[in-house]
Parts: sequence; C-alpha cells; structure tokens
Amino acid sequence: MSLAAIVNRILLPTGIQLRKANSDQGFWSSDKEFMTLYKEIAPYTLVGLHKSFMLYQCARFAAQHLVGDVAQLGVYKGGSAKMIAECFKETDRKVYLFDTFEGLPGDGEGEAGMFNDVQFAEVETRLSPYKNVEFRKGFFPDTAQGLEGRKFSFVYLDGDMYESEKDGLNFFYPRLVPGGIIMLDDYESPKWVGVKRAVDEFTNETGVAAIHTAYWQCAIIKPPLG
Repeated sequence: MSLAAIVNRILLPTGIQLRKANSDQGFWSSDKEFMTLYKEIAPYTLVGLHKSFMLYQCARFAAQHLVGDVAQLGVYKGGSAKMIAECFKETDRKVYLFDTFEGLPGDGEGEAGMFNDVQFAEVETRLSPYKNVEFRKGFFPDTAQGLEGRKFSFVYLDGDMYESEKDGLNFFYPRLVPGGIIMLDDYESPKWVGVKRAVDEFTNETGVAAIHTAYWQCAIIKPPLG
C-alpha cells in the first residue's frame, strides 16, 4: 500500500482525502472526446487539465448555441488554440489568433523574452487543419484593426499582463453577442497579478460580473439584454 493510501485510510473518518494535482480523475475524465483532445494538445499548452476542460466546455457551448466569431489573445505554442478551433471546425465562424509569437516584451510583470521558445511556423502548421483560423501577429490592439465591426461569441484572454488583458476586455466585450463568453486565464494568480487588476477594474467600471470557473480562471458572460 502506498503512503498516500495509508494517509487517506487514516483521514477517512474526517472526510479529508489526498488527491494528485491535475489528476486525470475528475468529472472531465468521463468526456472521452475532451480527454483525447487534451492529450494531443498537452505538450503545447501551459493550461492545466481542469482549466482546459472549462475552456473546452464553454467554447463548445458557444459553437453550438451562439452566433459570432472567436478570438484568442495570447496563443504561445497553439495548444489551447487548437482545442478551441476544434470546437468551431464545423461552423462558419472565424477564429482570430492574436500574439507576437516572440515572447513577452517585459514591463515589470514578466521577464523580457519570457515565452519566446516558440516558432511561429510550427504554430501555423499545428493549426493548419482549421481553415477558419486567421493569425494576427503583432501587438494587440493594433492587430485588431479591421475587426471593429465584427461580433464575437467566444473570446479567450491569456495575455498574462495587465495592459493586454484590459485592452482585450475593452475591445471584445462591447462586441460580444448576448450570452457571449470571455474567459481569462491567471485570474488571482500570485504571479500574474495584473490579470486580476484588469478584471476587477473592468467589472467595477461596467457592472458586469466575473465568475470563477476554475482555479486561477474566470469568465465574463454578457447578459442576454446587456
């Protein structure tokens, strides 16, 4: 018997049990389609299993029930982008992917060059099966020029830093369709504190609510009448 099993047997009367972080065992493990997809993208994403499942569920909901394009800000190696694109592959929605693909510029929140271990050509190849994907390479929001008249059903913000997340919220929320979803990574992360600052400022300014969807992740859903 393992040490963890022994400890769990001792703790059983208390109701407390040890569990592995990011264990494959959870309510997501019964979704075979998701688990197969996650194992495929796992080498190309830093987003953990539990957060990826929430991301997958919300993207799939938007693909099935909402009308509007899709965007991701902060693509890195394209793992999460591939999962999102997979959800929308049978639709006519455009999937816009925003990133410099050169790492973080460094502004006090992250080290300059962080996440620069990525080759744009490799990301393009990884996403090549999805003909509705369009890359917007460079600094946001400059790279959003020409999209001012578009409507969005699902947006994933993973820009890590305050300015990126606030710019993303300011640009995409007014263009969300009713019921549209913006998901943000790193909310309340002790490392990427700018994300929480951007979300909290935005929710205070607009009166919308941020919903915790997983550990260090939140979502903003546009009200049907708002």
